[in-house]
Amino acid sequence: MAQTILVTGSTSGFGRLTVETLARQGHIVFAGMRAAAGKNAPAAEELRALAERERLALHIVEIDITDESSVEQAIESIIATTGRIDVVVNNAGMSIRKPPQDYAIPEWQAVLETNLTGAFACAQAVYAPMKQGGGGGFLFCRFQDGLGMGNPPAPPR
Repeated sequence: MAQTILVTGSTSGFGRLTVETLARQGHIVFAGMRAAAGKNAPAAEELRALAERERLALHIVEIDITDESSVEQAIESIIATTGRIDVVVNNAGMSIRKPPQDYAIPEWQAVLETNLTGAFACAQAVYAPMKQGGGGGFLFCRFQDGLGMGNPPAPPR
């Protein structure tokens, strides 16, 4: 049975590959991205073209996981379209490309707001609809370089 799936952070990379793969497997997929009509319009248009070309149930949904009202609007839009939401892949995230000792506190707060609070906001917004629909699932994707671990060590001074 086809599942209704939201994938956040689907503009590129792992999120983009995830939405393409899940849609090709027959699921109803919502590619969540910020600024789908702005800076991410080319990525949104590529996914729309792919959906049309391959006749996929792949939709674009505007979502900024750091904005609670954006999250709520995205979830409401998905449920209005399909009547349900079965799975959320929380892929949206950010990292800082420098060693942790060089982070400014506002940079660290932005990482926490996106990677933790944003993921929680998505889970919180879909909990009731999932429960009402008989259950669902969450997949939280985080990458090690969120703490600068993917970077080479700073050169000695």
